[in-house]
Amino acid sequence: MESDAHEVHIDDRTLNRFADGGLTERASDAVRLHLGSCAACRREVQLIRALSAAIRAVPTPKPPDELFGELFPEAPKTAAVIPLADGRLGRDVVDGRPRSVGPSKHYRVGA
Repeated sequence: MESDAHEVHIDDRTLNRFADGGLTERASDAVRLHLGSCAACRREVQLIRALSAAIRAVPTPKPPDELFGELFPEAPKTAAVIPLADGRLGRDVVDGRPRSVGPSKHYRVGA
């Protein structure tokens, strides 16, 4: 008959990793061996798995349509020219995306 009088139990982090399949095969085998004789740790793994399933079952809320535009406003269509003193290769920023250009003494950034 099983006893629940274990003096030593597996820590919560290890049980969570076991329940999620995140342990090595060797560590998983050791946890399984312990679970075979420890009802308290078995109940904990069952609880962890039930909670994980419940969390996965919660639908992901759809953000309001206008949220993306508020968080990522459209990049400006115009560019300002800033001269570089060392004549490095410039970069031209068009529609918010940098693209390399030939040798230049200017650096274009959104205005």
